[in-house]
Amino acid sequence: MRNKWLNTLVKVLLAAGLFAGLFVSYLLLTEMGAEVDALSMERCGSHILTVFAVGLGVLFVAGAIVICVTLFLMMCSLDKDPFVRRNVLALRLMGFVAFGMAACCLLLLLLPANTILAQFVGAGVALCGLFSLVLSGVFERAVAFKEENDLTV
Repeated sequence: MRNKWLNTLVKVLLAAGLFAGLFVSYLLLTEMGAEVDALSMERCGSHILTVFAVGLGVLFVAGAIVICVTLFLMMCSLDKDPFVRRNVLALRLMGFVAFGMAACCLLLLLLPANTILAQFVGAGVALCGLFSLVLSGVFERAVAFKEENDLTV
């Protein structure tokens, strides 16, 4: 394949981004005690809000991990035939997970310390989810054409 170096580069960047994200998430969770005051959750008098905020963060990170791993597996299929049903399902999964991540950002509106940045991130993630769902439809059509072509030959 002529773009083998590009596929390898993308795989390396995905793996590096995944591990860097996990490391940053670990650092944030281990230092969460100091960050709670900065988020002004304690001043609201409820630790439930803190648990809610951390839970949304964990769900967001879990979604990012699912998307990274799924994208990595899709990149591995480019060496063979990328137009298979598994990639259609992978794109659909990434789209729905991205919408779930955007919902986590929207749920931050319920917190007293929400930020506009979280809403921009949520909008960007939702747009990526929409792109993924549209691409899954395109891949589904390509798979159907390929299967039909394989039957006629």
